[in-house]
Amino acid sequence: MRSEKSTRNRTPLPAEVTASLPLLKTELLHLSPKLILTLGNTPLKAVFALAGEKPPIIGSAHGKIHTLLMEGVSFSLIPLYHPASGIYNRALVEVMEQDAAFVGSVMQTLKS
Repeated sequence: MRSEKSTRNRTPLPAEVTASLPLLKTELLHLSPKLILTLGNTPLKAVFALAGEKPPIIGSAHGKIHTLLMEGVSFSLIPLYHPASGIYNRALVEVMEQDAAFVGSVMQTLKS
């Protein structure tokens, strides 16, 4: 979501996210993906904002399908923890693996 490359790994500033929202919205509406996976809080909040909805807390929302409506187009979204979360909190690794297995099963369903 950041427009400039940075050597630091940091959460984008609110202004950077806001500046990226129009492009993200255009891309989502143009591509109309069957499934959106968000990795961490920042993209979760951004996509929910585009749908005009209050974003859930990642801890209670991860690994579950959420349906969002944006300009009459319905999207399925599965929030996931950011991959770095497992580095900083080893207890999340098993949860992240379960979420990945769930995503795999959803993808198989979408293929049929």
